[in-house]
Amino acid sequence: MHFIRLVLNSTDFHFENVIANISTPILIDHETIIQPIISNRIKKLFRVFNSDKDETVLKSFLLANHNLKNLFPPGMCGLGYSKQTSKNSYKRTGINRFSKDWKMINRPIVIEFIDKNVPELLNGEKIFVDDYLIEFVKGFEDCYRLIMSNKSTLLSCTSPLYNFKDTHVRYIWRDTSIYSKILKHIYSPKDLISSDHYEQKIRNYLSISFKNVPKCSNLWLIFEHEVTQLLRGDIPYFEINSSSKDLVTEHGTIKDFFELSCIEVVERNIKKLSIRDLEYQKKLIIESIQS
Repeated sequence: MHFIRLVLNSTDFHFENVIANISTPILIDHETIIQPIISNRIKKLFRVFNSDKDETVLKSFLLANHNLKNLFPPGMCGLGYSKQTSKNSYKRTGINRFSKDWKMINRPIVIEFIDKNVPELLNGEKIFVDDYLIEFVKGFEDCYRLIMSNKSTLLSCTSPLYNFKDTHVRYIWRDTSIYSKILKHIYSPKDLISSDHYEQKIRNYLSISFKNVPKCSNLWLIFEHEVTQLLRGDIPYFEINSSSKDLVTEHGTIKDFFELSCIEVVERNIKKLSIRDLEYQKKLIIESIQS
């Protein structure tokens, strides 16, 4: 499963997108199973975009990425993290409804990170990856070596990986939880006093990450795309062609937005497989599970 990250550049396989089926984890929601790589010139304009572990097995979110723990709690990883199975949080809740004392308060809640993604025994005991660390790493290495020994086949014109050519996939520009928080926050009465005020609040939230982008840049097409979809009450969605370097928005196309298209990423990742990289990826897996 982790090898799909190394070859396909997959992401977004958090705890809600994995189902444990007896001995075989099933990945669901495959819209981000193959991803491009954004241009470095664009990355530099945004303060937080990708971590230093972007080119590793950790980006898939199947394992805990401790470098992103402030944005993505380790327990939310797809295969589960035994050291964090839940998180204390707060939920905005209305009390004293239909009375003069109605108000919103922060009510403490517990967010559970273990659902159908972690297998369990008949007695209900959950089975985590760290219980089988040696076997897990060995399975990863076996798969890595198998793919590495078949580079020429996978890069040939008959490679099954080229079935991904010219397909439509989702590109995640921002964490979708950010959009959800914005929509949830601006549904308060104080932000619904007028449509203009409502739109301005959306623009204020989204523009924070664009503070280093020149006003004349066509990257603001992304911003307008986000605003348009949020005004419809939708989570902004970007769809791309797996063979293209362009990013299409509702307001226009940004040429050469990506350094490498999805297909080019696959080709590059296969070519760079090596014993040295294998050892590095194994080290990251062990550190992730044992931290």
